[in-house]
Amino acid sequence: MQLVEKYNKEGFNGLIPKYSGGRPSLLTNKELKELKEIIINSEKNYSIREVQKLIYDKYEVNYSYKQAWEISKKKLNLNYGKPFPIYSKNLKNAEEILKKPKK
Repeated sequence: MQLVEKYNKEGFNGLIPKYSGGRPSLLTNKELKELKEIIINSEKNYSIREVQKLIYDKYEVNYSYKQAWEISKKKLNLNYGKPFPIYSKNLKNAEEILKKPKK
């Protein structure tokens, strides 16, 4: 249908594109909520790669790194936190040493 025909039939609203919103998600809303609970309630800090692997292991859905990031940040509204090592050789009085004024 031509733009002129759409305008004549539907008016100005006929000129606005009607997109369907893209491909549906491979995970249901229930699965997304369950995934968020797993990530939040875990003592582990998940990286995007680990979220990607968790989705594959639990739901057998193979998402790309970018899509796992989109799910983590946008759909689940989680902050990205990369795990870091905790050193066992830290000084026990480190806070006191930092508080002392330098001479």
